[in-house]
Amino acid sequence: MKLTTLLSLLSIPLAFAQEDVTQEDVAQEAPNRTIDLDIKYEILEKPDADLTNFVEFEDNDVFTLNYTLTNREQDHNISIHAVSGSILALPEGRIVANVSKGDFEPAIFAAVNSTVTFQQKVEFVLNEGNYYLFPVLHALRHNVTQNDTDVEIAEPITVGSTPLLFSIAAPPMSFFNLQFLSIPILMSVLLGGLTYFGTKSGSSSTKRSASSKKTGTPSSTQEWLPEQYKKDN
Repeated sequence: MKLTTLLSLLSIPLAFAQEDVTQEDVAQEAPNRTIDLDIKYEILEKPDADLTNFVEFEDNDVFTLNYTLTNREQDHNISIHAVSGSILALPEGRIVANVSKGDFEPAIFAAVNSTVTFQQKVEFVLNEGNYYLFPVLHALRHNVTQNDTDVEIAEPITVGSTPLLFSIAAPPMSFFNLQFLSIPILMSVLLGGLTYFGTKSGSSSTKRSASSKKTGTPSSTQEWLPEQYKKDN
């Protein structure tokens, strides 16, 4: 499912009964099946994160969504039994992972106009790129207008929350990574080569200089003989 399709679904309160119905039944009952719930969440490990933009994680990260749910239904209590979700890749909107369903025992009960909190732990193994998490709440809707003698009929519902945009950054390069090690090795080889050729070149110059001194014109013996032994020219 494409991102535009999912976001358009979020423009209305999202709720689907978990029963087999025909398309005509859905079309007839859809106006009466909206759920008035205010669902917000924050990331416990990143309390200052701007959830309107991409939140950056690394592969194999584990984070916790801390939900706050307010039941604004007028005549229905809500009991939340589990949370799950799907992770989709951007921009193609392809499902790349499913978030394991976490059950609440006992269920979290939200009476009319009450607020409850609960958490969902999310862990994943994903490649570098952009994604969004589509959280899903599994709940029962209870009719509070029934008489005490009536048998309560709780309606199973599945409610989607606002998607979380996030990105997976490239993993930090380890010191023992071959790509990382190749850089100092290459620099060492280049430096060693330059030092070797520089030393060899200097040594050759020194030898040539010494050789020149050895093969130079010998000094006249008269320069060091005493005056009485010098020959008259």
